[in-house]
Amino acid sequence: ILENLQLQEMAENYIVTEEQNRIACEIHDTVIQKLFAAVCSLHMLHTNLNGVDIDEIRQRLISVTEAIESTMKELREAIYDLRWDNGESDFSDRLLKYMDEIQEMGKVSMALDIDKETQFMNINQKTALYRVVCESVNNAMRHGKASIISVKVKSREDDLLAEIQDNGSGFSYKSNLKTVQGLENRRRIANLLKGKLSIESEAGKGTKVSLNIPR
Repeated sequence: ILENLQLQEMAENYIVTEEQNRIACEIHDTVIQKLFAAVCSLHMLHTNLNGVDIDEIRQRLISVTEAIESTMKELREAIYDLRWDNGESDFSDRLLKYMDEIQEMGKVSMALDIDKETQFMNINQKTALYRVVCESVNNAMRHGKASIISVKVKSREDDLLAEIQDNGSGFSYKSNLKTVQGLENRRRIANLLKGKLSIESEAGKGTKVSLNIPR
């Protein structure tokens, strides 16, 4: 029991360290994605200002403000210490909120299927799934130019599953696998939890990212 506790503590510390390194090296692929979406939303509002009533303007500005505030909060937590609330539904609520913001500002259609049973995951599992899902969605929008993204997170009898599929530009799997944004970070976290990260993609036919973590 003591050995398992020590291993779990080591895994948690390692994941936090890896997350801090990821933020330092790849901040432009996470935070900037949401800030870029916010800028685009403001630009669209400015361009169509004469055709939008005051209530809609107010609502759009509120949405952008809330998104930027949550991005700042997430960045602070990621840099210093990724924290999860004690509430049972913190993981699914947090992930759904992130996806709603991306959908609203990025004008992308998202199909979300988040299992409420994921609330019972430990901190390491929450961190791994959350980061793999968010980074995969960001890549689908920023690099794949996807307009439709489906996100599935399931708690099954033997494992935890995350699937992110998009209709973006895709890529040639064999020739470009080493250049996939953030792939090594995601794979390293999966390996630490004895999980498996797989990517299926074809130029012009979108990308599918799958993460399986044993329970």
